[in-house]
Amino acid sequence: MQVILKIGFMTSISSGKSTLLMVAMGIVLCLNFDLSAQDWESISTPVSTNLILYEMSFPAGQSDVGYTGGSSVTYNGKGKILKTTDQGSIWEVIYESDVNGTGVSSIFFQTTDHGFAGTQGGNLMTTTDGGANWDVADIDPVNDQGDIIDIEFYDALNGVCATQYGGIYYTADGGASWTVGINSFIAQDIAYADATTLFAVGNGQKIYKSTDGGVNWTLNYDGPGFFEVALGVHFSDSNNGLVTSEEGAVFVTHDGGATWNNYTVANQFGLMRGAWVFNENDMYATGTPGQVYKTVDGGVNWTEDSQVNPNPSYYKILFTDNGTGFVCGSGSMGGTILRKLPAMVLSANLDGTTDVSCNGDADGAIQVTVSGGTPPYTFAWSNGADTEDVTGLVAGEYTCMITDADGSITLGPITISEPPAIGASFMVVDESVAGANDGSIDLTVTGGTAPYIYSWSNGVNTEDLENLPDGTYCVTVTDGNFCEYTGCFTVMAGPNSIEKIDGLTGLAVSPNPVGAQDLMVDMQFSGVKDLEIRLVNTLGQEFYHLSLEGVTHVQAQIGMAAFPAGIYWLHITSTSDRQQVVKRVVKR
Repeated sequence: MQVILKIGFMTSISSGKSTLLMVAMGIVLCLNFDLSAQDWESISTPVSTNLILYEMSFPAGQSDVGYTGGSSVTYNGKGKILKTTDQGSIWEVIYESDVNGTGVSSIFFQTTDHGFAGTQGGNLMTTTDGGANWDVADIDPVNDQGDIIDIEFYDALNGVCATQYGGIYYTADGGASWTVGINSFIAQDIAYADATTLFAVGNGQKIYKSTDGGVNWTLNYDGPGFFEVALGVHFSDSNNGLVTSEEGAVFVTHDGGATWNNYTVANQFGLMRGAWVFNENDMYATGTPGQVYKTVDGGVNWTEDSQVNPNPSYYKILFTDNGTGFVCGSGSMGGTILRKLPAMVLSANLDGTTDVSCNGDADGAIQVTVSGGTPPYTFAWSNGADTEDVTGLVAGEYTCMITDADGSITLGPITISEPPAIGASFMVVDESVAGANDGSIDLTVTGGTAPYIYSWSNGVNTEDLENLPDGTYCVTVTDGNFCEYTGCFTVMAGPNSIEKIDGLTGLAVSPNPVGAQDLMVDMQFSGVKDLEIRLVNTLGQEFYHLSLEGVTHVQAQIGMAAFPAGIYWLHITSTSDRQQVVKRVVKR
């Protein structure tokens, strides 16, 4: 019995799942599990002879290390203590004695190393190294207290123990010294309801209560069975408690002992020893002959929860921090240990994502691992996929509803990203004079994923090109994800001469400087000409282009209002002989 745990229990009616909230020495743990999902299993011990395991203890804050103690016979037996470090799967004997009266009748561990064990001979054994070594002492050298029936601690200092003859003792110094609290009542079991409130049960189905940590006790409830014994008690909090007794009798309180309700476990006519309370509705009890009972309505109705072996006697029941249940009892081959593993609630873990490699592609992926719940699982992704992992994804957000036999959870949203599209800005400088081979292309790449690799059609692998003759140049840019961009750029041939076109008889460019109005270009030729008119800025960026064939007189009107202020060059080229006239234009 782990009274060091103050337990609150919340149940969702729609799913049958439960949340166990445990507070121990300032530590809060919140665990989700389904109490009804797993069956009780029998765990073997290394002992091959008769053994009665009276008590079991798992220190708070963990569920791996636990202890159980017992005796070879009911009275004046030889003691053994067993230990597990793997959540009850394997138990080893860490203490055994061939001396009568050393049978272990109670055990409690405050931590995984520091614990107490009471014997049938009235000694209190203490260990600080996980049971490797034990110190033995008599809690009351003056009086014969007999069997130490139960030991409970609320924290490292404050504890109580029930004895066969001497009544109930309490300690406020971690067990270094013990003082009698009440010697007129033989308690069979004790439970903390909070730091100072305790309940003790025993002969005559009497329930005693202490509100000062075990120093003083008063009769809280006098049960109907004068000749019957109350054997087990447990409280989940200061209000909700359960007492188990003989002939299937149980007593339940929801108001801290102000009132007790008397119920009976059907078809149970033996000794009801173990008690465990989760909340006002969910409780467990164990009995003789060996059976585990469960109620979900506060003790009104009880159902059998185990079918492992009804022959031995079950003494105590407890649940560890992670919701694993244990029962200890008697058995001809090393006692009886039952375990009920919790089924963890359905959960999903996002293992990883793969973003889209190239803008607009569909090669993203999401990897998920699902555990717990009750398989098989079904998957419903927001894009229509029905597999655990999804591939071939475009950029965007995705969710997945995962369903098992008991319910469903939703994973997401999960974002799949993509890099920006690869683009390029450029500046082309034409040849200054035909044949000068001094053209250039200044390329600036944006987007994609660096680094970039350049492959020009002229075999050059640099970002920019220089010393170019006229012609068209194409480039393929490959980024770090092997995404590609392709673009082509034309370097125009330079003129054969400047300020000279044969047959040009008149040229007027006005107004110059020019503001928001149109720029007028008026040309007169003595013969027919094929012409090209271009307006470019000082960076070589083209703002106006006009091609004409078979003309003798040209009047071109160039809208300048939208062009930025600056210096522009007006190129008038005879396309047949590449003669050219260039005029400087100022835009205000």
